[in-house]
Amino acid sequence: MEETWDAEFEETLRTFLPDMNPEDVLSPDTDLVLAGLNSIGTVELLLALEDRYEVAVPDEFLESSMFGTPASLWKVFSGLRSSD
Repeated sequence: MEETWDAEFEETLRTFLPDMNPEDVLSPDTDLVLAGLNSIGTVELLLALEDRYEVAVPDEFLESSMFGTPASLWKVFSGLRSSD
């Protein structure tokens, strides 16, 4: 079973999804681009999550697929947090 993200992750992510209403469910397979994540938002989201979780995402992890869904993004950040 896949680990569910924490409230801070969802709160941070939602600030970069202007096409999602607050009452919309953010599911693991939500398409982040369809939810409003754009190229500038992607960079800002990455920096916000790195700051919030006090990790640095290695360059080799930076692929567009990482930002495809909440699950793919959380997988990277939860993995980096557990390796500390």
